[in-house]
Formats: sequence, C-alpha cells, structure tokens
Amino acid sequence: MRRHYLNGKTEEINAGDSEQAWLYEAYDFEQYIDAGKDRGELAMSYTIIKIMDVLRQSWKFKYPNELKIQENN
Repeated sequence: MRRHYLNGKTEEINAGDSEQAWLYEAYDFEQYIDAGKDRGELAMSYTIIKIMDVLRQSWKFKYPNELKIQENN
C-alpha cells in the first residue's frame, strides 16, 4: 500500500499478511503493556471482547477456527 502526503511525499507501507493480523495486534499490545503504557486500555479491551462474545453467542455466530475446534472434539 502506498500513502500519499499533502507535501508530495509518498511512503510504501508493508502491512504484512492479513491472515496473521491478530498475531500482529497481540504482539503490539504486549509491547505496549511491557512498556508500562497501559492507562486502562487493557480493561477496556477486555470489556469490549466480552461484549462481542455475548453478541456473537446471541447471533449464533462462530468464527471458522471455532468450527474447526468443535469438529475436532
């Protein structure tokens, strides 16, 4: 992906493999916490995840990896 700035500069951005996106997020969050920068964001993220889990359950929505886990059990 290429980012174009108003001053005429451009920057090439390598976003990585979208299949690994959650791994990138987890790694960045781990670095953030290790650096002592958590100002309540971890608790907020946990709350959002719990809300999303409740919504997914009420919608009977499952991610493909969850379906694979159920098939293997």
